[in-house]
Amino acid sequence: MSVKLISTKAKVKEAEKLKEVLDKYALGGIDFPIDGEGNLQVVGKPNADWPEAIAYDQLPSEEQFPDEDARIKEVVRLFEGKGDEGLLSLLGEIAACLETPLLILAVERDDDGYCIGRVWSLQPGGKVETLRDLTH
Repeated sequence: MSVKLISTKAKVKEAEKLKEVLDKYALGGIDFPIDGEGNLQVVGKPNADWPEAIAYDQLPSEEQFPDEDARIKEVVRLFEGKGDEGLLSLLGEIAACLETPLLILAVERDDDGYCIGRVWSLQPGGKVETLRDLTH
């Protein structure tokens, strides 16, 4: 199973600030490219799972987990437990950098035909709404 992710394009009013925001997060399954005209369009990574994000300052350090395997397990645990919450935080920070609204749609379908989908609406100024959680 992989997630299909699409979005509208949104005009970015503060591209440098947006890049600073994106640099603060570890991303899973999602990317936020800005084109040469200052437009943001969200894209999913190939064969990715559900989109998620964790702020780098929440990730375990080498001092906390000197063993690399243990550190990786902790990162996976954080993404599983707080990846949705981190994504919403990131989307709010992105929305604050937008000049026009952005809609994001994520859909996952398994081999048995079961589907789950979610739509996020980002409004300039920082407002984010999860418009719909869809299952079928």
